[in-house]
Amino acid sequence: METKFTSSIKMPSELGASVMLKDSDIQGVGLFAKQDIFEGDFLQYTHIYHPKYKDWVSLDPNYKYNHSVASENCEVVMDERVLISHNGEDVRTFAFKLLALKNIPEGDELLVNYTKNKSLEQPEKEWI
Repeated sequence: METKFTSSIKMPSELGASVMLKDSDIQGVGLFAKQDIFEGDFLQYTHIYHPKYKDWVSLDPNYKYNHSVASENCEVVMDERVLISHNGEDVRTFAFKLLALKNIPEGDELLVNYTKNKSLEQPEKEWI
């Protein structure tokens, strides 16, 4: 399955219980820890392969984590066990989920090194 995000489709979604949106010192709006987060914690789904569109869909605002090579504290990984409702039926599909790489104190921004997962939009020169 092609996992390169080429689609601009966005679908509304609810943020995970332990995160919040806030202005970022890095760029625009980012995701921040609403409470202490522990290494290995599942935070939320960020993108899902949707059978209706036959394409990847960004879950909005869940995908709004920022890029960092030096300070990453999260990673985005594939999950193949996600069930979504499509045409009145539960369908198993693929999704990307945000996981904590280490303990993250309340108030810290959630950061991902995009270059470790080539499926993600890759950083422009000025992002690094």
